[in-house]
Amino acid sequence: MGRDKALLRIGDLNDDTNTSEAGTLLDFMQRKLEATGLFDEIIICRNKKAEGTEYKYLPDAYPDLGPISALYTLSVHYPNRRALVVPVDMPVLATALLEKLSHAEVNKSGVTYFRGYYFPLLIHFDETTALQLARRVKSNISDRSIAGLLRDIQSKELTAPGDLSQFANINTVEEWRALKF
Repeated sequence: MGRDKALLRIGDLNDDTNTSEAGTLLDFMQRKLEATGLFDEIIICRNKKAEGTEYKYLPDAYPDLGPISALYTLSVHYPNRRALVVPVDMPVLATALLEKLSHAEVNKSGVTYFRGYYFPLLIHFDETTALQLARRVKSNISDRSIAGLLRDIQSKELTAPGDLSQFANINTVEEWRALKF
């Protein structure tokens, strides 16, 4: 996309006025997740904190490595805890989907996710998972993908719901323009 998706303003790219008071995509997702009532704590992991924002922030331990770095960072700060991980670029996720995932039985070790979609995911930052994450960010391993992580640790697939449109994420200007908030 060529832009920091988290900082896209709601209304940007949909028109030329840029008068939206809804804030950024990051603001939108923060409010959406807070409104679900599912979370004790919401932490934003990214390369750098967005100016003028009020949220709990952790800088990626290994910037520019993508989601694997964010998961590693969380594993360091929240050892032996579970986390429901929701990317900022998935604004149409339904609360019911997040509820289903957050209430899923999770193994003592591993990740739970919906078949065909790596995010959102429920992850347990136990020792095995933390070691696999560390291996991916600290070594010259070529596969730093979430799919690779899921192959190397215990993972559980849930059946995706009938409405798959809520798994849409924003990767292009066209996808952003097509979104209706």
